[in-house]
Amino acid sequence: MLLEDFISKNDKNELYSILKNSWMQIEYANSLNLNLKSKDFQNIIICGLGGSAIAGEIFPSLFKDEISCPIFINRNYHLPNFANEKTLAILSSYSGNTEETISAFEDAKKKNCQIICVGSGGTLFELAKENNCDFIALPAGFQPRFALYVSLFSLLKIFENLNIIKEQKNFFEQAKDLLKEKSEDYSKENSIAFNVAKNLIGFVPIIYGSADSTYSIAIRFKGQINENSKLHAFCSAFPELNHNEIVGWESFDQKLLNAKIIYLKEITDYTRNLLRMKLTSEILKTKGVEIIELESAEKNYKLRIIDLIYLCDWISYHLAAIRNYDPGEIDFIIRLKNLMSKN
Repeated sequence: MLLEDFISKNDKNELYSILKNSWMQIEYANSLNLNLKSKDFQNIIICGLGGSAIAGEIFPSLFKDEISCPIFINRNYHLPNFANEKTLAILSSYSGNTEETISAFEDAKKKNCQIICVGSGGTLFELAKENNCDFIALPAGFQPRFALYVSLFSLLKIFENLNIIKEQKNFFEQAKDLLKEKSEDYSKENSIAFNVAKNLIGFVPIIYGSADSTYSIAIRFKGQINENSKLHAFCSAFPELNHNEIVGWESFDQKLLNAKIIYLKEITDYTRNLLRMKLTSEILKTKGVEIIELESAEKNYKLRIIDLIYLCDWISYHLAAIRNYDPGEIDFIIRLKNLMSKN
């Protein structure tokens, strides 16, 4: 397969170029100059769906040792009952028109939450303006899942401004440089990203992360394979999967479930979880299960998380290319939205 031929014929939204230039999204987020109104809150609810929610999932993993404020990820039409005037509700919709997030905005208003909106415009922008809420403007023109890096690093800027995390100037620069460097590698045929994708052809990816660090990446990777590669994928986390899912492998038969496991590993995970990964691997291999291990060798924890996310993004792109599917096509999502709008 010639990647160049695929890009010219099937990548109608130029997502190869967007993914390769993801570092520019970090640069944009770093340029934001915020002066937010919210203060004196006791918990945070991040509301969003799909590509607009995943930054909220990743943030607590990225800053697990630095945040003390409870953060709840809300993928629904309404907020949990504990939401009140001491709640900071961050409403994230890249398009600004996600119906669940618009509904969650109205619920946040009823519950007197402090509100910050994040998006590229749309109804959410109008609601923020009408209700005198802060609105963080993201650059338009991306599909939401391809705007992860501007969404994630804009969230970092928000939490910097609210003193939830310390100033992150060095991390912004290091992450930008990392993506710029890795884009030259992961984007190529015969890179690790391409070879992992090639190894997944004909198989259902089952992605295992750790509750300590990489489960949010597993959620992201699953969604990227679903949308970009047009494939089913499933994910779970250690140690929970050792209390249920591991038993499902006892009857593994490749003729019935043509699956491969992908481990997302992080060297600083709790020692007992690392041991669980090792022993689970030994048990599953006795049933003929193939396990692909992905791990970053970057110099610090945060950069390893960003590197793994970016690697998985490229795997999903190459998987689409090898299977000859346009990674930008999301026909069933659009069809469902159109049907929902008529009812």
